[in-house]
Amino acid sequence: MITQQGDVLFHLEKIPEGKFSKIKTNVIQEGEATGHAHRLHDGEYEFIQDTKTKERYLRVVKDSVVRHEEHKPITLPPGDYRIGIVREYDHFDEEVRAVVD
Repeated sequence: MITQQGDVLFHLEKIPEGKFSKIKTNVIQEGEATGHAHRLHDGEYEFIQDTKTKERYLRVVKDSVVRHEEHKPITLPPGDYRIGIVREYDHFDEEVRAVVD
């Protein structure tokens, strides 16, 4: 299952084995163009990053709300989530790039 807020994707999947470091912020993703941010509020969660791959994961223990200035809030129920960013493919330049929020 995938939950989306703007350009941020929350893939519900088990966190793989590996070495992780804690991310000590409630900011999931900052907007490059606007300076706005997808932030976690309330709930209980652990935000971590794989030290090798730099993939980010979120372990939600108690319902957590994600807020952003330009989007409706979403509530993430308990579970493990891999954080992703929406990508777009430019058929003319034949390249993939992150969507700018």
